[in-house]
Amino acid sequence: MSNMRKLNTDILYAVASIVMLILLWQSLSIALNKNYFPPFSNVIERFYENILNGIFVKNAISSLTRILVAMLISLASGFAVGILITWFRIGYISNFIKVLVFLSYPIPHITLLPILFYFFYVEWSKIVLISIIIFYPLTLSIIEWSSRFPRDLGDLIYVMGGGRFDLFRYVILPSSLPGILTGVRISFNTAYAVVFIVESLVGSDGLGYLIYNYWHILDYEDMYSAIIMLSILGVSTYLILLYLERKLLKWLY
Repeated sequence: MSNMRKLNTDILYAVASIVMLILLWQSLSIALNKNYFPPFSNVIERFYENILNGIFVKNAISSLTRILVAMLISLASGFAVGILITWFRIGYISNFIKVLVFLSYPIPHITLLPILFYFFYVEWSKIVLISIIIFYPLTLSIIEWSSRFPRDLGDLIYVMGGGRFDLFRYVILPSSLPGILTGVRISFNTAYAVVFIVESLVGSDGLGYLIYNYWHILDYEDMYSAIIMLSILGVSTYLILLYLERKLLKWLY
């Protein structure tokens, strides 16, 4: 009962916050009376029209496809790096991988887009760039949390005759799962920001392309409606991942 009451309270606060933001938007747009800040009522009307005519659905599918493919690539590579570091946690291999990850992390990876064109062409260069950028928060989260496993449980595995695989399966993976899932949520949020950049720089479809194109032709109502669509996708993804996290980590919630 207490959990249900808390959920209802959270929903109430969320709805109240959204209503307040809408009222503030509407009031400011009327007070400013500028083309670049149209009333929310006009924006939501255009949003509804673009949903009905299929423009947003088509371009949302394009953006989501790029994000999901990039996430699968980053998750597989980040998990592999984390396993290697954990498997060889004391030695040259582990130290070499760690140094390589930490040294390459501060590089402004968005600048790699022109280089990626030569290797992956236009479409795959966008996906690869997204996967490179979201690889780091995901991998760093895996590295950090996989090193925090309970040492006494690790010793117990070896005492009972287990090996490295048993240590990873029964101790390291369960203890690092909260950090991995948090890294996935952070990476998805980053991916939505990056997909806007890559689609606006080089694109013919996707919500990022629509936002840039509407801004370029000074169609502000469509621009804001496309931003709302991208925001809805981002928030929905975050809530879905949060729900799955609470289902998988019931002992924490």
